[in-house]
Parts: sequence; C-alpha cells; structure tokens
Amino acid sequence: MRRSRGFSTVDLVTLAGALGVLVTLILVLVPNKQVLTRQEFELQKVTCMNNVRHFVGLLEMENERGSYPAYSGPNLLLYFVRKGELEGEDALDLLFCPGDEKESLDQVGGVEAYRNLDLTERRYGAYTSYACRDLRAPRCAVNRRARNAVVLLCDDSADHHGGKGFVVGLSGGAVKWRDKVDDWGLDPDTRVRVGEGSVVPELRCLRAE
Repeated sequence: MRRSRGFSTVDLVTLAGALGVLVTLILVLVPNKQVLTRQEFELQKVTCMNNVRHFVGLLEMENERGSYPAYSGPNLLLYFVRKGELEGEDALDLLFCPGDEKESLDQVGGVEAYRNLDLTERRYGAYTSYACRDLRAPRCAVNRRARNAVVLLCDDSADHHGGKGFVVGLSGGAVKWRDKVDDWGLDPDTRVRVGEGSVVPELRCLRAE
C-alpha cells in the first residue's frame, strides 16, 4: 500500500507566506471602522460643536439682517467663504470635522481651492464635512423667528464620530449632540444619511452635496 506523504517544511513555509499575503490584502482592502477612545471621542465632539457653533452664529447674523441665505447643502456654508467671512487656512479648516476620515482642506487643494467658488453652477460636497438645509426648497424654508429646526450638521456619523451620532446646529442658534440610540431610538449600527429618504425626519431637508 502506498503511504501518503505529509507536508514538508518548504510546504509549510510557503503556505504561511501565502496566508500572510492574504491577511495583508484583507486589511488593506476592507475598510476598518475607526475605534476611538472615550477621550478622543469627546475631544472630536467638542471641537465639532465649536465649529458648528461658529457657523450657526454666521447664519443667525444673516437672519437678523433679513433672512437665511437661499442656498442648498454645503453651498450654504461656502456662501460665507465667498462673502469673505471665512478666509485663510485656519478659518477654512473649520469646514472639516476633526474626526472626518474622508475629507480635509488638503485633499481639496488647500486655500487656493476656495478662491473662485461658483455657487450657482457647482455642488461642493467635498469642500466641507457639514451638510446644510436646502433653503432653496419651499418645503424646507425656515421662518425668521423659528427655533430648533436643523440647519446644519456633521454629515456622516459613521465617518466622523465613530457611528454614535451627529452634531447639529439649530435655527435660533443652539448647537446640540444627537445620539443615534438615546435621541432617535435607532440601532447603533444603523447608517443615517441626510436627504428626503433619511430614517430621521428632522434630517430630510438637509443636503450633503
């Protein structure tokens, strides 16, 4: 009877090498969800809230002068860039959430990328981490004296705050944290997007692009 041959040392080394390459490919190709320490999470949240507080302040000043600017999505924030109220690297860096894993000032080309914005022809989704209300749509209009309508927020919780929730800016000037589980009653793994089809009613008038 012919006896079967076992694996040689060379066979085992080759197999281990192949497995190593396979694991490396998996780590590179499969996106990893960022795991934040509690301290990192709180720091990012506080910094993001300060960013949003600054933007809401600009919107409320415009509202006091007459009305909210009639722009949609990120162009609502970029209106203030074009107006000259957000200029220079430090100010433009506020347009990006500190926890944003996809977008940054450097990735869009730095300060130069904001020099000639055409807010009537282009959508500038990559130019900020924040989604804004579509103030061109009649159904999304905000009364000058309104309070607590969401006018902007950090646009993708899975990328910005470990999937836990959103920082929102409200008409009237308030800035709050919305926890997906505690405030909206959602499963922690639910992916929340803005727009008409959002699972969260108060986010259906916002646009991220």
